[in-house]
Amino acid sequence: MADLRGIQLDSLFGSIQEYVTYAGSITSPPCSENVQWIISNKAISIKEPEVIQFRILHQVQKFENLYSGIVAGNLRPVQETNRRAIITNIDFVPSEPGVSSALNL
Repeated sequence: MADLRGIQLDSLFGSIQEYVTYAGSITSPPCSENVQWIISNKAISIKEPEVIQFRILHQVQKFENLYSGIVAGNLRPVQETNRRAIITNIDFVPSEPGVSSALNL
């Protein structure tokens, strides 16, 4: 597991104002249901030095057998929600008459 002490998440992701969150599972076997996912409604950008650091971290974890997969290969089909609550702080009420909002989950 990576040591994240002292890392400020806002320095990595900026200010995430609106999001969707739900209790889910990790994306690789054994798919344990012990993850709280937080999904921003806006894309974030990442600079090349950050990509390089992520790749280095990934290689260290793989070398030390702390990580048993590759980042590009940890995808799986969309899973059922299994009655999980999906929570958001996004206001879907249009601020102007005649303006519509949509939620794509």
